[in-house]
Amino acid sequence: MPNFAITSGTPLRFAGDFQLAPDSNHQPTSAEKAYLDAVNAAVDVMAADAAADTAARYPQVLLLARQAERNRRVSELEADARKFIAGHNVTGDLTRVTTIRNEYTAKVPKFGTKDSCSPRFEGDFELVFVPGYNPGEEDQAFLDNITEAADELAADKRGDLAGNYSQSVVTFRENQRKTTASALRDQVANFWTGQTPASAAADNVVLTRGRYQALRDRLKRRLFNVKLTSETKKAEDENSVSILDINLLGGLPPPQDTPSPEKQELYVQINKAHTVVRAVCNRMEERAERGLKAWLGYPNKSAQRRARILHTEFLTKLHGIAWIGLELEFTSLAKLALAELRNEFFVLEAGRIKNTYVRWLGAWAGLAGLGFLIAYVVINTKGAQLPWGYDHKNFLLAACGASVGTWASFSIRQVQFSFEDLVMVEENSLDPPVRVLFVFVLTMAACLLFWNSAINIEIGNLSTRPEVFRNSGSAALLVGLFAGLSERALATAISGRAAAFVKGIAGAT
Repeated sequence: MPNFAITSGTPLRFAGDFQLAPDSNHQPTSAEKAYLDAVNAAVDVMAADAAADTAARYPQVLLLARQAERNRRVSELEADARKFIAGHNVTGDLTRVTTIRNEYTAKVPKFGTKDSCSPRFEGDFELVFVPGYNPGEEDQAFLDNITEAADELAADKRGDLAGNYSQSVVTFRENQRKTTASALRDQVANFWTGQTPASAAADNVVLTRGRYQALRDRLKRRLFNVKLTSETKKAEDENSVSILDINLLGGLPPPQDTPSPEKQELYVQINKAHTVVRAVCNRMEERAERGLKAWLGYPNKSAQRRARILHTEFLTKLHGIAWIGLELEFTSLAKLALAELRNEFFVLEAGRIKNTYVRWLGAWAGLAGLGFLIAYVVINTKGAQLPWGYDHKNFLLAACGASVGTWASFSIRQVQFSFEDLVMVEENSLDPPVRVLFVFVLTMAACLLFWNSAINIEIGNLSTRPEVFRNSGSAALLVGLFAGLSERALATAISGRAAAFVKGIAGAT
Protein backbone atom coordinates (compact mmCIF):
# COMPACT_ATOMS: atom_id res chain seq x y z
CA MET A 1 0.00 0.00 0.00
CA PRO A 2 1.29 3.54 -0.81
CA ASN A 3 2.23 5.64 2.15
CA PHE A 4 0.95 8.84 0.52
CA ALA A 5 -2.17 9.94 -1.38
CA ILE A 6 -3.38 12.85 -3.48
CA THR A 7 -6.62 14.46 -2.38
CA SER A 8 -8.67 17.18 -4.05
CA GLY A 9 -8.86 20.52 -2.29
CA THR A 10 -11.99 21.08 -0.23
CA PRO A 11 -13.34 23.40 -1.30
CA LEU A 12 -11.67 23.34 -4.74
CA ARG A 13 -9.68 26.55 -4.99
CA PHE A 14 -8.84 26.34 -8.71
CA ALA A 15 -8.94 23.81 -11.49
CA GLY A 16 -6.40 21.04 -10.74
CA ASP A 17 -6.13 21.92 -7.04
CA PHE A 18 -4.82 19.04 -4.89
CA GLN A 19 -2.98 18.24 -1.67
CA LEU A 20 -0.38 15.56 -1.02
CA ALA A 21 -0.92 13.87 2.37
CA PRO A 22 0.60 10.83 4.19
CA ASP A 23 -1.42 7.76 5.09
CA SER A 24 -2.79 7.86 8.64
CA ASN A 25 -0.68 4.84 9.54
CA HIS A 26 2.55 6.25 8.15
CA GLN A 27 4.92 8.61 9.90
CA PRO A 28 6.84 10.59 7.18
CA THR A 29 10.57 10.91 7.45
CA SER A 30 12.09 14.38 7.48
CA ALA A 31 12.96 14.14 3.75
CA GLU A 32 9.45 12.95 2.91
CA LYS A 33 7.90 15.71 5.03
CA ALA A 34 10.06 18.31 3.28
CA TYR A 35 8.87 17.02 -0.09
CA LEU A 36 5.20 17.10 1.01
CA ASP A 37 5.54 20.63 2.31
CA ALA A 38 7.25 21.81 -0.88
CA VAL A 39 4.52 20.36 -3.14
CA ASN A 40 1.67 21.67 -1.03
CA ALA A 41 3.32 25.09 -0.70
CA ALA A 42 3.65 25.34 -4.47
CA VAL A 43 -0.01 24.44 -4.90
CA ASP A 44 -0.96 26.97 -2.22
CA VAL A 45 0.91 29.71 -4.11
CA MET A 46 -1.10 28.88 -7.20
CA ALA A 47 -4.35 28.84 -5.21
CA ALA A 48 -3.55 32.25 -3.74
CA ASP A 49 -2.86 33.61 -7.25
CA ALA A 50 -6.16 32.18 -8.47
CA ALA A 51 -8.06 33.90 -5.68
CA ALA A 52 -6.25 37.18 -6.36
CA ASP A 53 -7.00 36.92 -10.08
CA THR A 54 -10.69 36.51 -9.41
CA ALA A 55 -10.76 39.50 -7.09
CA ALA A 56 -8.73 41.67 -9.48
CA ARG A 57 -11.11 41.11 -12.40
CA TYR A 58 -8.36 40.97 -14.97
CA PRO A 59 -9.23 41.14 -18.66
CA GLN A 60 -10.40 37.83 -20.05
CA VAL A 61 -7.28 37.25 -22.15
CA LEU A 62 -4.90 37.84 -19.23
CA LEU A 63 -7.08 35.81 -16.86
CA LEU A 64 -7.24 32.83 -19.21
CA ALA A 65 -3.49 33.00 -19.86
CA ARG A 66 -2.73 32.92 -16.13
CA GLN A 67 -5.19 30.05 -15.61
CA ALA A 68 -3.61 28.09 -18.46
CA GLU A 69 -0.13 28.50 -16.95
CA ARG A 70 -1.40 27.38 -13.52
CA ASN A 71 -3.18 24.36 -14.97
CA ARG A 72 0.00 23.32 -16.81
CA ARG A 73 2.24 23.71 -13.77
CA VAL A 74 -0.15 22.05 -11.30
CA SER A 75 -0.44 19.11 -13.68
CA GLU A 76 3.39 18.83 -13.68
CA LEU A 77 3.38 18.96 -9.85
CA GLU A 78 0.74 16.25 -9.65
CA ALA A 79 2.67 14.04 -12.08
CA ASP A 80 5.84 14.42 -9.98
CA ALA A 81 3.83 13.74 -6.80
CA ARG A 82 2.47 10.49 -8.26
CA LYS A 83 6.01 9.37 -9.05
CA PHE A 84 6.86 10.09 -5.41
CA ILE A 85 3.86 8.04 -4.25
CA ALA A 86 4.92 5.19 -6.53
CA GLY A 87 8.34 5.10 -4.86
CA HIS A 88 10.40 6.64 -7.72
CA ASN A 89 11.71 9.43 -5.43
CA VAL A 90 12.41 7.69 -2.12
CA THR A 91 14.93 10.38 -1.12
CA GLY A 92 12.37 13.17 -1.47
CA ASP A 93 14.45 15.11 -4.01
CA LEU A 94 12.97 18.60 -4.34
CA THR A 95 14.73 19.54 -7.58
CA ARG A 96 11.77 18.96 -9.87
CA VAL A 97 9.27 20.61 -7.52
CA THR A 98 11.49 23.65 -7.10
CA THR A 99 11.97 23.93 -10.88
CA ILE A 100 8.21 23.77 -11.50
CA ARG A 101 7.50 26.41 -8.88
CA ASN A 102 10.22 28.74 -10.19
CA GLU A 103 9.07 28.34 -13.80
CA TYR A 104 5.51 29.09 -12.76
CA THR A 105 6.60 32.21 -10.91
CA ALA A 106 8.68 33.39 -13.88
CA LYS A 107 6.31 32.54 -16.70
CA VAL A 108 2.83 33.17 -15.35
CA PRO A 109 1.64 36.28 -17.23
CA LYS A 110 2.07 39.43 -15.18
CA PHE A 111 0.61 41.93 -17.58
CA GLY A 112 -1.90 42.05 -20.42
CA THR A 113 -4.16 44.47 -22.23
CA LYS A 114 -7.71 45.69 -22.01
CA ASP A 115 -9.84 48.02 -24.10
CA SER A 116 -9.16 51.63 -23.28
CA CYS A 117 -11.80 53.44 -21.23
CA SER A 118 -11.16 56.60 -23.28
CA PRO A 119 -10.01 55.36 -26.70
CA ARG A 120 -7.52 57.66 -28.43
CA PHE A 121 -7.63 55.72 -31.72
CA GLU A 122 -9.26 52.71 -33.31
CA GLY A 123 -8.44 49.60 -31.24
CA ASP A 124 -6.80 51.59 -28.43
CA PHE A 125 -5.84 49.56 -25.37
CA GLU A 126 -4.32 49.89 -21.93
CA LEU A 127 -1.69 47.75 -20.23
CA VAL A 128 -2.86 45.91 -17.10
CA PHE A 129 -0.25 44.78 -14.53
CA VAL A 130 -0.42 42.17 -11.79
CA PRO A 131 0.19 43.82 -8.37
CA GLY A 132 3.76 43.52 -7.20
CA TYR A 133 5.20 42.99 -10.66
CA ASN A 134 8.61 44.58 -11.05
CA PRO A 135 9.73 44.30 -14.71
CA GLY A 136 13.32 43.53 -15.53
CA GLU A 137 15.37 45.38 -18.12
CA GLU A 138 14.23 43.30 -21.12
CA ASP A 139 10.59 43.30 -20.00
CA GLN A 140 10.71 47.06 -19.55
CA ALA A 141 12.15 47.53 -23.05
CA PHE A 142 9.24 45.53 -24.46
CA LEU A 143 6.69 47.55 -22.47
CA ASP A 144 8.30 50.84 -23.50
CA ASN A 145 8.12 49.87 -27.16
CA ILE A 146 4.46 48.93 -26.82
CA THR A 147 3.67 52.25 -25.13
CA GLU A 148 5.55 54.30 -27.73
CA ALA A 149 3.82 52.51 -30.58
CA ALA A 150 0.39 53.14 -29.04
CA ASP A 151 1.25 56.82 -28.49
CA GLU A 152 2.22 57.13 -32.16
CA LEU A 153 -1.10 55.63 -33.24
CA ALA A 154 -2.87 58.16 -31.03
CA ALA A 155 -0.86 61.04 -32.53
CA ASP A 156 -1.74 59.88 -36.05
CA LYS A 157 -5.40 59.82 -35.10
CA ARG A 158 -5.15 63.45 -34.07
CA GLY A 159 -3.37 64.17 -37.33
CA ASP A 160 -6.37 62.94 -39.35
CA LEU A 161 -8.22 66.14 -38.53
CA ALA A 162 -5.38 68.41 -39.65
CA GLY A 163 -4.24 66.31 -42.61
CA ASN A 164 -6.94 67.41 -45.07
CA TYR A 165 -7.32 63.79 -46.23
CA SER A 166 -10.16 62.43 -48.31
CA GLN A 167 -12.65 60.23 -46.52
CA SER A 168 -11.30 57.11 -48.23
CA VAL A 169 -7.78 57.91 -46.99
CA VAL A 170 -9.07 58.55 -43.46
CA THR A 171 -10.84 55.18 -43.52
CA PHE A 172 -7.68 53.48 -44.78
CA ARG A 173 -5.62 55.08 -42.00
CA GLU A 174 -8.19 54.03 -39.41
CA ASN A 175 -8.06 50.42 -40.62
CA GLN A 176 -4.27 50.43 -40.50
CA ARG A 177 -4.29 51.71 -36.92
CA LYS A 178 -6.84 49.12 -35.90
CA THR A 179 -4.85 46.31 -37.51
CA THR A 180 -1.62 47.49 -35.91
CA ALA A 181 -3.22 47.84 -32.47
CA SER A 182 -4.54 44.28 -32.75
CA ALA A 183 -1.06 43.03 -33.69
CA LEU A 184 0.46 44.83 -30.68
CA ARG A 185 -2.11 43.30 -28.32
CA ASP A 186 -1.36 39.86 -29.76
CA GLN A 187 2.32 40.39 -29.06
CA VAL A 188 1.53 41.31 -25.46
CA ALA A 189 -0.63 38.20 -25.10
CA ASN A 190 2.11 36.01 -26.60
CA PHE A 191 4.92 37.56 -24.58
CA TRP A 192 4.64 34.96 -21.84
CA THR A 193 4.44 31.89 -24.05
CA GLY A 194 8.22 31.57 -23.96
CA GLN A 195 8.48 31.00 -27.71
CA THR A 196 10.35 34.29 -28.24
CA PRO A 197 12.98 35.80 -25.93
CA ALA A 198 12.02 39.09 -24.33
CA SER A 199 14.68 40.99 -26.30
CA ALA A 200 13.37 39.57 -29.57
CA ALA A 201 9.81 40.44 -28.54
CA ALA A 202 10.86 44.08 -28.12
CA ASP A 203 12.38 44.01 -31.61
CA ASN A 204 9.18 42.53 -33.04
CA VAL A 205 7.27 45.53 -31.73
CA VAL A 206 9.67 47.81 -33.56
CA LEU A 207 9.12 45.83 -36.77
CA THR A 208 5.35 46.03 -36.39
CA ARG A 209 5.61 49.76 -35.86
CA GLY A 210 7.88 50.11 -38.88
CA ARG A 211 5.42 48.26 -41.14
CA TYR A 212 2.66 50.54 -39.95
CA GLN A 213 4.77 53.63 -40.60
CA ALA A 214 5.56 52.44 -44.12
CA LEU A 215 1.87 51.96 -44.94
CA ARG A 216 0.94 55.24 -43.29
CA ASP A 217 3.62 57.22 -45.07
CA ARG A 218 2.63 55.60 -48.35
CA LEU A 219 -0.67 57.42 -48.10
CA LYS A 220 1.18 60.74 -47.99
CA ARG A 221 2.71 60.05 -51.38
CA ARG A 222 1.00 60.91 -54.61
CA LEU A 223 0.03 58.56 -57.42
CA PHE A 224 2.81 60.06 -59.54
CA ASN A 225 6.41 60.02 -58.37
CA VAL A 226 8.60 62.41 -60.37
CA LYS A 227 12.39 62.13 -60.09
CA LEU A 228 15.28 63.74 -61.92
CA THR A 229 18.34 61.51 -61.89
CA SER A 230 21.61 61.47 -63.80
CA GLU A 231 23.73 58.90 -65.57
CA THR A 232 27.04 58.75 -67.40
CA LYS A 233 26.67 57.57 -70.99
CA LYS A 234 30.24 56.34 -71.27
CA ALA A 235 32.91 55.49 -68.74
CA GLU A 236 35.18 58.22 -70.06
CA ASP A 237 32.50 60.93 -69.91
CA GLU A 238 33.25 63.78 -67.56
CA ASN A 239 29.67 65.04 -67.39
CA SER A 240 26.50 63.12 -66.71
CA VAL A 241 23.17 63.59 -68.44
CA SER A 242 19.80 64.06 -66.77
CA ILE A 243 17.03 61.47 -66.86
CA LEU A 244 13.40 62.24 -66.04
CA ASP A 245 11.56 59.35 -64.39
CA ILE A 246 7.80 59.50 -63.83
CA ASN A 247 6.60 56.42 -61.95
CA LEU A 248 3.14 55.39 -60.80
CA LEU A 249 2.67 54.30 -57.20
CA GLY A 250 0.23 51.42 -56.79
CA GLY A 251 -1.83 50.30 -53.82
CA LEU A 252 -3.27 53.71 -52.93
CA PRO A 253 -6.89 54.01 -51.77
CA PRO A 254 -9.48 55.71 -53.99
CA PRO A 255 -9.52 58.31 -55.38
CA GLN A 256 -5.70 58.55 -55.29
CA ASP A 257 -5.36 55.25 -57.17
CA THR A 258 -6.58 56.71 -60.50
CA PRO A 259 -5.32 59.89 -62.18
CA SER A 260 -7.84 62.47 -63.31
CA PRO A 261 -8.39 62.88 -67.09
CA GLU A 262 -6.54 66.21 -66.88
CA LYS A 263 -3.51 64.57 -65.28
CA GLN A 264 -3.61 61.71 -67.77
CA GLU A 265 -3.41 64.21 -70.61
CA LEU A 266 -0.59 66.13 -68.92
CA TYR A 267 1.32 62.88 -68.32
CA VAL A 268 1.15 61.98 -72.02
CA GLN A 269 2.17 65.49 -73.13
CA ILE A 270 5.13 65.58 -70.72
CA ASN A 271 6.37 62.24 -72.02
CA LYS A 272 6.07 63.47 -75.61
CA ALA A 273 8.03 66.61 -74.76
CA HIS A 274 10.62 64.48 -72.96
CA THR A 275 11.01 62.29 -76.04
CA VAL A 276 11.49 65.28 -78.36
CA VAL A 277 14.04 67.01 -76.11
CA ARG A 278 16.02 63.84 -75.55
CA ALA A 279 16.00 62.82 -79.22
CA VAL A 280 17.04 66.27 -80.48
CA CYS A 281 19.91 66.53 -77.99
CA ASN A 282 21.07 62.96 -78.64
CA ARG A 283 21.18 63.58 -82.39
CA MET A 284 23.08 66.79 -81.87
CA GLU A 285 25.70 64.83 -79.91
CA GLU A 286 25.79 62.03 -82.47
CA ARG A 287 26.42 64.47 -85.34
CA ALA A 288 29.22 66.06 -83.34
CA GLU A 289 30.82 62.64 -82.90
CA ARG A 290 30.57 61.48 -86.51
CA GLY A 291 31.04 64.69 -88.49
CA LEU A 292 34.00 65.62 -90.66
CA LYS A 293 35.92 67.06 -87.72
CA ALA A 294 35.35 63.87 -85.72
CA TRP A 295 36.56 61.80 -88.67
CA LEU A 296 39.74 63.89 -88.70
CA GLY A 297 40.17 63.31 -84.97
CA TYR A 298 38.72 66.61 -83.76
CA PRO A 299 35.16 66.03 -82.49
CA ASN A 300 32.99 69.09 -82.09
CA LYS A 301 33.32 69.57 -78.32
CA SER A 302 31.28 72.76 -78.30
CA ALA A 303 28.32 71.01 -79.97
CA GLN A 304 28.55 68.12 -77.52
CA ARG A 305 28.67 70.53 -74.59
CA ARG A 306 25.73 72.53 -75.93
CA ALA A 307 23.69 69.35 -76.39
CA ARG A 308 24.20 68.31 -72.78
CA ILE A 309 23.59 71.76 -71.37
CA LEU A 310 20.39 72.05 -73.39
CA HIS A 311 19.28 68.56 -72.33
CA THR A 312 19.87 69.22 -68.63
CA GLU A 313 18.27 72.68 -68.73
CA PHE A 314 15.03 71.60 -70.34
CA LEU A 315 14.71 68.33 -68.41
CA THR A 316 15.11 70.30 -65.19
CA LYS A 317 12.28 72.59 -66.30
CA LEU A 318 10.21 69.59 -67.38
CA HIS A 319 10.78 67.98 -63.99
CA GLY A 320 9.40 71.07 -62.26
CA ILE A 321 6.34 71.07 -64.51
CA ALA A 322 5.72 67.37 -63.88
CA TRP A 323 6.09 67.89 -60.14
CA ILE A 324 3.58 70.72 -59.81
CA GLY A 325 1.15 69.18 -62.29
CA LEU A 326 1.29 65.48 -61.40
CA GLU A 327 2.51 65.18 -57.82
CA LEU A 328 0.76 68.38 -56.76
CA GLU A 329 -2.63 69.63 -57.89
CA PHE A 330 -1.63 72.59 -60.10
CA THR A 331 -2.38 70.72 -63.32
CA SER A 332 -3.80 73.68 -65.24
CA LEU A 333 -0.76 75.80 -64.40
CA ALA A 334 1.54 72.93 -65.44
CA LYS A 335 -0.17 72.73 -68.84
CA LEU A 336 0.47 76.41 -69.46
CA ALA A 337 4.09 76.03 -68.36
CA LEU A 338 4.52 72.99 -70.63
CA ALA A 339 3.19 74.92 -73.62
CA GLU A 340 5.70 77.69 -72.92
CA LEU A 341 8.54 75.18 -72.55
CA ARG A 342 7.66 73.56 -75.88
CA ASN A 343 7.58 76.97 -77.53
CA GLU A 344 10.93 77.98 -76.01
CA PHE A 345 12.63 74.77 -77.14
CA PHE A 346 11.08 75.09 -80.60
CA VAL A 347 12.34 78.67 -80.99
CA LEU A 348 15.85 77.62 -79.97
CA GLU A 349 16.12 74.51 -82.13
CA ALA A 350 13.71 74.75 -85.07
CA GLY A 351 15.92 76.89 -87.27
CA ARG A 352 19.07 74.91 -86.50
CA ILE A 353 17.45 71.54 -87.19
CA LYS A 354 15.87 72.60 -90.47
CA ASN A 355 18.95 74.47 -91.69
CA THR A 356 21.21 71.56 -90.83
CA TYR A 357 19.18 69.16 -92.95
CA VAL A 358 18.71 71.72 -95.73
CA ARG A 359 22.46 72.30 -95.89
CA TRP A 360 23.25 68.59 -96.09
CA LEU A 361 20.52 68.02 -98.65
CA GLY A 362 21.71 71.03 -100.63
CA ALA A 363 25.28 69.75 -100.58
CA TRP A 364 24.30 66.33 -101.91
CA ALA A 365 21.83 67.77 -104.40
CA GLY A 366 24.44 70.25 -105.66
CA LEU A 367 27.06 67.52 -105.92
CA ALA A 368 24.71 65.24 -107.82
CA GLY A 369 23.51 68.08 -110.09
CA LEU A 370 27.08 69.11 -110.84
CA GLY A 371 27.97 65.53 -111.71
CA PHE A 372 25.03 65.24 -114.11
CA LEU A 373 25.88 68.61 -115.64
CA ILE A 374 29.52 67.66 -116.18
CA ALA A 375 28.43 64.40 -117.79
CA TYR A 376 26.10 66.38 -120.06
CA VAL A 377 28.91 68.72 -121.13
CA VAL A 378 31.26 65.82 -121.84
CA ILE A 379 28.68 63.95 -123.91
CA ASN A 380 27.61 67.12 -125.76
CA THR A 381 31.25 67.86 -126.59
CA LYS A 382 32.05 64.35 -127.81
CA GLY A 383 28.71 63.57 -129.40
CA ALA A 384 30.18 61.95 -132.50
CA GLN A 385 31.99 59.38 -130.38
CA LEU A 386 28.94 58.62 -128.21
CA PRO A 387 25.92 58.58 -130.51
CA TRP A 388 23.52 56.86 -128.06
CA GLY A 389 24.63 59.09 -125.19
CA TYR A 390 24.34 62.19 -127.36
CA ASP A 391 20.83 61.20 -128.36
CA HIS A 392 19.80 60.83 -124.67
CA LYS A 393 21.89 63.65 -123.19
CA ASN A 394 18.84 65.65 -122.12
CA PHE A 395 18.09 62.94 -119.54
CA LEU A 396 21.16 64.25 -117.70
CA LEU A 397 19.74 67.77 -117.71
CA ALA A 398 16.48 66.42 -116.35
CA ALA A 399 18.43 64.62 -113.60
CA CYS A 400 20.32 67.84 -112.85
CA GLY A 401 17.03 69.74 -112.55
CA ALA A 402 15.56 66.98 -110.32
CA SER A 403 18.53 67.23 -107.94
CA VAL A 404 18.04 70.97 -107.53
CA GLY A 405 14.27 70.55 -107.31
CA THR A 406 14.66 67.99 -104.52
CA TRP A 407 16.52 70.48 -102.37
CA ALA A 408 14.04 73.26 -103.16
CA SER A 409 11.11 70.91 -102.47
CA PHE A 410 12.15 70.27 -98.86
CA SER A 411 12.90 73.94 -98.22
CA ILE A 412 9.52 75.05 -99.54
CA ARG A 413 7.40 72.27 -98.03
CA GLN A 414 8.85 72.49 -94.51
CA VAL A 415 8.65 76.26 -94.07
CA GLN A 416 6.33 75.76 -91.06
CA PHE A 417 6.44 72.80 -88.66
CA SER A 418 5.53 72.10 -85.04
CA PHE A 419 7.33 71.09 -81.86
CA GLU A 420 6.85 67.38 -82.58
CA ASP A 421 8.30 67.95 -86.08
CA LEU A 422 11.66 68.71 -84.48
CA VAL A 423 12.05 64.94 -84.35
CA MET A 424 9.98 64.11 -87.42
CA VAL A 425 11.83 66.45 -89.81
CA GLU A 426 14.81 64.12 -89.88
CA GLU A 427 13.03 61.00 -88.72
CA ASN A 428 10.64 60.95 -91.69
CA SER A 429 13.17 62.32 -94.15
CA LEU A 430 15.48 60.09 -96.12
CA ASP A 431 19.20 60.65 -95.79
CA PRO A 432 20.24 63.34 -98.34
CA PRO A 433 22.08 61.00 -100.78
CA VAL A 434 19.26 58.44 -100.67
CA ARG A 435 16.67 61.15 -101.17
CA VAL A 436 18.47 62.53 -104.25
CA LEU A 437 18.82 59.00 -105.67
CA PHE A 438 15.14 58.31 -105.03
CA VAL A 439 14.03 61.42 -106.92
CA PHE A 440 16.52 60.69 -109.72
CA VAL A 441 15.02 57.26 -110.33
CA LEU A 442 11.46 58.63 -110.40
CA THR A 443 12.49 61.44 -112.77
CA MET A 444 14.13 58.98 -115.15
CA ALA A 445 10.95 56.92 -115.15
CA ALA A 446 8.90 60.00 -116.04
CA CYS A 447 11.35 60.99 -118.78
CA LEU A 448 11.16 57.51 -120.29
CA LEU A 449 7.38 57.83 -120.40
CA PHE A 450 7.78 61.11 -122.34
CA TRP A 451 10.49 59.62 -124.56
CA ASN A 452 8.31 56.66 -125.54
CA SER A 453 5.21 58.82 -126.09
CA ALA A 454 3.40 57.01 -123.29
CA ILE A 455 2.21 60.39 -122.04
CA ASN A 456 2.42 63.98 -123.19
CA ILE A 457 1.93 67.13 -121.17
CA GLU A 458 1.36 70.52 -122.74
CA ILE A 459 1.39 73.76 -120.79
CA GLY A 460 1.15 76.81 -123.06
CA ASN A 461 3.80 76.28 -125.73
CA LEU A 462 5.69 73.75 -123.58
CA SER A 463 5.29 70.15 -124.71
CA THR A 464 6.87 66.90 -123.58
CA ARG A 465 6.61 65.13 -126.94
CA PRO A 466 9.72 62.99 -127.68
CA GLU A 467 11.09 65.31 -130.38
CA VAL A 468 10.75 68.34 -128.10
CA PHE A 469 12.31 66.54 -125.14
CA ARG A 470 15.19 65.33 -127.38
CA ASN A 471 16.03 68.71 -128.85
CA SER A 472 15.21 71.15 -126.03
CA GLY A 473 17.62 71.08 -123.12
CA SER A 474 15.70 73.81 -121.31
CA ALA A 475 12.51 71.74 -121.52
CA ALA A 476 14.31 68.69 -120.08
CA LEU A 477 15.82 70.81 -117.31
CA LEU A 478 12.40 72.25 -116.46
CA VAL A 479 10.82 68.79 -116.43
CA GLY A 480 13.47 67.60 -113.99
CA LEU A 481 13.07 70.67 -111.81
CA PHE A 482 9.29 70.18 -111.61
CA ALA A 483 9.78 66.48 -110.84
CA GLY A 484 12.08 67.33 -107.94
CA LEU A 485 9.76 70.03 -106.61
CA SER A 486 6.83 67.59 -106.69
CA GLU A 487 8.64 64.48 -105.54
CA ARG A 488 5.72 63.16 -103.48
CA ALA A 489 3.18 63.68 -106.23
CA LEU A 490 5.65 62.21 -108.72
CA ALA A 491 6.00 59.05 -106.64
CA THR A 492 2.22 58.63 -106.57
CA ALA A 493 1.88 59.31 -110.29
CA ILE A 494 4.65 56.92 -111.34
CA SER A 495 3.35 54.14 -109.08
CA GLY A 496 -0.13 54.66 -110.57
CA ARG A 497 1.22 54.38 -114.11
CA ALA A 498 3.16 51.27 -113.15
CA ALA A 499 0.08 49.68 -111.63
CA ALA A 500 -1.98 50.47 -114.74
CA PHE A 501 0.74 49.02 -116.95
CA VAL A 502 0.90 45.78 -114.97
CA LYS A 503 -2.90 45.50 -115.00
CA GLY A 504 -2.74 45.90 -118.75
CA ILE A 505 -0.26 43.06 -118.96
CA ALA A 506 -2.52 40.89 -116.81
CA GLY A 507 -5.50 41.66 -119.05
CA ALA A 508 -3.61 41.00 -122.29
CA THR A 509 -4.54 37.86 -124.21
